[in-house]
Amino acid sequence: MSPQEAVVPAAHSGAAAFPCPQSWLLYEGEVPLALSKVAATGRGWWSVEASALEQIHVPAERLEPVGRSCVGPKLANTFPTLVMTDADSTLLEGEVIDELAELAGVRDEVEAITAAAMRGEIDFSQSLRRRVNLLAGLPATAIEDVGASLSLMPGAGDLIIWAHEVGAKFGVVSGGFAEVLGPLADALGIDFLLANRLEVHGGVLTGRTVGPVVDARAKVDALNTWSGGQPGLVVAAGDGSNDIAMLRSAGVGVAFCAKPAVREATSSRLDLRRLDAVVGLLGHSLP
Repeated sequence: MSPQEAVVPAAHSGAAAFPCPQSWLLYEGEVPLALSKVAATGRGWWSVEASALEQIHVPAERLEPVGRSCVGPKLANTFPTLVMTDADSTLLEGEVIDELAELAGVRDEVEAITAAAMRGEIDFSQSLRRRVNLLAGLPATAIEDVGASLSLMPGAGDLIIWAHEVGAKFGVVSGGFAEVLGPLADALGIDFLLANRLEVHGGVLTGRTVGPVVDARAKVDALNTWSGGQPGLVVAAGDGSNDIAMLRSAGVGVAFCAKPAVREATSSRLDLRRLDAVVGLLGHSLP
């Protein structure tokens, strides 16, 4: 085969919960002229259905995708009815609990536990209890301070707008904290939010949460509830081991700039830190 001929990269090893009638490959940069009529495009990215590359020659250096998708049968020819994401390191650039820990002077300890949990080395509920316990005594005003300092992942706002334009709802399900995420969700027009709640007494954090922990099972339950029992019409994105069950339940579940264990467990992934590129993995363009 000539170096100039297109090569379709091998399918990702993660198993899909649905058959995969359609697969899209996503690339960074400008779309090659030879593919301009069949590609979906966005800000700094373009995508093409994998089968289209079999018939079109493009320079070999263009053929290293930064994302690929397995689109379930219900989403192959229609828009999603629900788009949902994790919050930390997906909708947001950072981890909310790490920012709270910074103000409490325990960032290194909390980050170490967070990293182990994201790799799947520690049960999420256990890791949450250990991290929140380290926040005991932090003034409750820190919640508002952290909320005001949050940075959205590039493209997050555009993904929310696109979801609403195509008639979908947008949900955020997070192992983070509703007190921090609630005002942001209201400002962005997010339709659904599920997150843990921090216990406050006497104006300070007690080091405990209130109510059920938002774990992997809770994320799947939220997906099913918010979608009206139609998981095949859901697009979900997340980066940690706590998101795997949610991603595998969705019509398209995207491992977003994810840890290796998450990438290996899912059939769609995106390694470009632009959340709006999820649209390209569905074969749609953004202006």
